[in-house]
Amino acid sequence: MQSRTLPRFIIALAALVAAFLVAYWLWSISTRPQPSTAKPAPAQSTEPAPQGAPLSSPASRPNTSAEKYLIGEDRTAPVPARYQMPGVTRVRTAANLQDWLGQFPVDVQEKMKAFNKRNFGVYSIDSPQQIAWMAAHGYPMPEDLVAAEKLSNADLRELANQGNDKAGFLLRERNIDTLQAKFSEYAGKGLSRQRFWENDPDGPRMEQEDKNDRTLISKSWSPFKGYLQAQDSLLQEGDVNNSPHDAEAKAMAGLALAGYLGDTRADQLALTYVGNDPVRQAIYTALQNATTNQALFVRATLSSGCTPVSSVNIRQ
Repeated sequence: MQSRTLPRFIIALAALVAAFLVAYWLWSISTRPQPSTAKPAPAQSTEPAPQGAPLSSPASRPNTSAEKYLIGEDRTAPVPARYQMPGVTRVRTAANLQDWLGQFPVDVQEKMKAFNKRNFGVYSIDSPQQIAWMAAHGYPMPEDLVAAEKLSNADLRELANQGNDKAGFLLRERNIDTLQAKFSEYAGKGLSRQRFWENDPDGPRMEQEDKNDRTLISKSWSPFKGYLQAQDSLLQEGDVNNSPHDAEAKAMAGLALAGYLGDTRADQLALTYVGNDPVRQAIYTALQNATTNQALFVRATLSSGCTPVSSVNIRQ
């Protein structure tokens, strides 16, 4: 009996996840600013992949050639002004993660490893151009992690309010850690998370911080926001009001968003996260199917002059 129930449960879960991902996509594009028609400068391009491109589609692959993302003779790459943390205008590049780690002191290496782990392997690279591409698209670099340590939460919020998405990303990580600690504290006392929001002296402030974080993320064009949304899965863990698999679904939805915005490594990182877990595999399959259907829908809509179309117009 149990052997029949599990497959049914996985199928039902996959269907629910697919519905959730489609709804999330529709919400996310409704909050996006209209892209500029001006051609961006090569080193500062933040234009995402064409809408609807599947994670493995060539249309979603960023141009990471050395011709577009120049590497200096000192093996450093420029950081666009809008993503610069104080004192960080250029960042080191490397051929792989081990080479990258070896360019920093041991204490910074530990920060890099911790950041890489909590962001599902975001520092997994195999060329200097990949690092240059990340630097051009607002990803927090090792140099940024060091610079941010000297800044207070208020400093990061001020930079974020001035248009520096990266500062907002790093502040969001701090806020996630704060919320995790608070939720764990309340759970240890047998109290719900709702009690925190309603009764804790920090509740109103953290609620406003959470709102500010989500507003920034919804408007950002940086693919790193997908990794940050995947990090939100940390806040799902231990919440009795959520499904036991909500965290996995949120993590993979975030990685899918990073891929959708142009990070071609995101799909492989998602597969690493999935591993051999049957429930995660079902969620991943639903996600891939939803992404493919989305691409077909957008292609059909564009080819029809952006008017409503029926399924008969979608090329199979």
